[in-house]
Amino acid sequence: MIGEITFTTLKLIIDSNESIISHIEVCKRDFESIPSSFSQNENNTYYKFRKTLTNDFFALSIEYGKPNPHRDTLVNVKTDVEDENKRTEDEAELSKQSFLMYHFESKRLYLSNSKQIKYLSNILTQKSEINGKFIIQRLYKNFNDFIAILKSVDKIRFSGFKNLFNQDSREFKALEDLTGTSSPESFTLEASYDPANLKLFMRRLKEAHSSNKIEELMICGIDENGFESIYNVETFSRQFKIRCSKNKEGIFTKEQLYIELINKIEQLCAEEI
Repeated sequence: MIGEITFTTLKLIIDSNESIISHIEVCKRDFESIPSSFSQNENNTYYKFRKTLTNDFFALSIEYGKPNPHRDTLVNVKTDVEDENKRTEDEAELSKQSFLMYHFESKRLYLSNSKQIKYLSNILTQKSEINGKFIIQRLYKNFNDFIAILKSVDKIRFSGFKNLFNQDSREFKALEDLTGTSSPESFTLEASYDPANLKLFMRRLKEAHSSNKIEELMICGIDENGFESIYNVETFSRQFKIRCSKNKEGIFTKEQLYIELINKIEQLCAEEI
């Protein structure tokens, strides 16, 4: 039996309590303290986690299901005969799956169920021994899609060059007053904003990047669900599907799935070069 599963490309960082830099990159040792297997009950759902950690990636295989609702009887779909359901109310069939993989070379997180972003961020933090917390951030491939879901802008950062503004513009005069020189070769600006209508300004920044007047454009905002979202023009987000075999129970085997997923990640990385 062959099945298809969709992965979303995300960013994983650590919000550190100790580092001078609040957000730091993830490395292999950050996952070493996470148990090889563990379980958790959350909102009437039982989750079973299994960890894989290699020099190439960290992964969680997650199987889950609910003990309730529970019917007292089962029906034989061939004979239409009803019989007692011997599964107790303390048991559950873990028939649902999701997978998480952090790939060290691409520095990207791949998740098969993006609805679990907040939950899995908490799980990674609780089960590890890092001094801080894991944060999973969304990366959007399409700038217009990002603008559409953005509720407020928290921070904008970009590096600009001396030809970004016309010399007779208000922006150029402000830059001159700020830096004390009329033509800096380059500069980096990071600013925070109260919620406001900055969509036109953000589109202008995107256009400036497209014409190579600025680089490293990063826009951080809060979406309609209250989650932090990032638009980074250097690393576009994408979704992709992989096909993988299932066992007789209709379950993906994690070892085979990881092989297929790694092959796809390496293919995508090669296309970006």
